[in-house]
Amino acid sequence: MESMQSDVGGSLQVDKTEASVYHCVNVHWDFSNSVYVLNSRDFIGVFEVGDSGFENILDRKEKGENSIKHGSIKWRLKAEGFDKHTTIVNFCYFQSDGVLLSKSPPLVVINPEFQSDIQSQLLPSLAQNIELISIEVYDVHCTGLHWRFHYPNPVLEFHLTHPNKAPSLPHHGQKVTSTVLSMTINPRWPETFTFTALPSDLLKIEVRNSVRKVRSFWGKVNIPLIQFLRWTGETFILHQPKTLTFALEKRLPSDSAAGTITLSVRNRQLDPTPEGINQMAPEGINQLTPEGINQLARDGI
Repeated sequence: MESMQSDVGGSLQVDKTEASVYHCVNVHWDFSNSVYVLNSRDFIGVFEVGDSGFENILDRKEKGENSIKHGSIKWRLKAEGFDKHTTIVNFCYFQSDGVLLSKSPPLVVINPEFQSDIQSQLLPSLAQNIELISIEVYDVHCTGLHWRFHYPNPVLEFHLTHPNKAPSLPHHGQKVTSTVLSMTINPRWPETFTFTALPSDLLKIEVRNSVRKVRSFWGKVNIPLIQFLRWTGETFILHQPKTLTFALEKRLPSDSAAGTITLSVRNRQLDPTPEGINQMAPEGINQLTPEGINQLARDGI
């Protein structure tokens, strides 16, 4: 759990360094060694880093519980106010009279709905540089799938695509299907799945029962690949391998989805030469060259 000490003998902590909207973080305060008197009207606010003006507050909650000097709140991140793909915020503890007592360390909040913002930054750079990367997804496993089928034989379907309103390029449309696992609702696939992608691409995963019948769908998740990378203002820097867990979601309102999917991801930069790019190109793409991709990018723009 990340924490930051204040000069009044207290601290404000968050249990994550990165989270997406609609997800929860735990915020904990501890003023056991502070001389300040706390009351139930004290509140915690969310602000962009460097801005703690009340007119720009993104969200707030009152502490409640009069005089309790330590406690925690489970905070669900609302989408309102997070109007770009990545926003860096602090949680700030205020006394009821508006005196700031402590700030948390920064939290990176991701709103995948604004993926197109990243695309708009990335596409112009394609005219100069190819940003293709190799994405390796491995150790994929699910827990808590519904036992809705007489023979639960789960299979994964991957689909690499582009965000809404972005032009399609030759590598888009890659589809991969896993092996079928037999008689389990907690499957683990011993496979590595490789995709050639732009940092702005979207990886869609569906969990299905291998027997194609009505209601064979178990759940889906859409993963923006950009969340594994960091934009420096000039280029994308690859993170170290990450293991992430997602709640499986419905595809249609009538669907039934339950359980989670966990996966590990490795990213490595492609060889930027035409030979290196074509070697990693998806099957059926023969002209994945700098000129070809740059022309498509210009046409899309």
